[in-house]
Amino acid sequence: MRRFRPIRNPIISGINIGMFNLVMLVVALCLLFVQFASAPTFHYALGLPRAKHSIWMPEADRQLAITIHLRGGQLWYRNDRVALADLRARILEDLSHGAAQKVYLSVDAHEQYRAVKEILDCVQSAGINRIAFLCNPRLL
Repeated sequence: MRRFRPIRNPIISGINIGMFNLVMLVVALCLLFVQFASAPTFHYALGLPRAKHSIWMPEADRQLAITIHLRGGQLWYRNDRVALADLRARILEDLSHGAAQKVYLSVDAHEQYRAVKEILDCVQSAGINRIAFLCNPRLL
């Protein structure tokens, strides 16, 4: 009687390049989507005024920080567009939830002083006196 040897499976040593490229494309698109879907940080924009003696304020990036942005005539509270009349109510709401008593104000260099004065009046009417202006450091 003849004995049969079991047939061994051949070793697979090749890589399917097409599938590898497809997986890498999906991963790259997911990373791009996550980067572009996240909210933009306004205070790193090019239109901010420059200051010689600026101080780095990492607190402005915290989630509970009260940040107000004025760009192109549009008023933004954190990442939401708001009207000036609603600004005081939004600040008081965040203060009741435990936000710090400090406002970080980011204003485009080409905005009118009148608009900034109206924002400052609204912030001070909410009871906040600590206001920080975000700017770009002057590179010497």
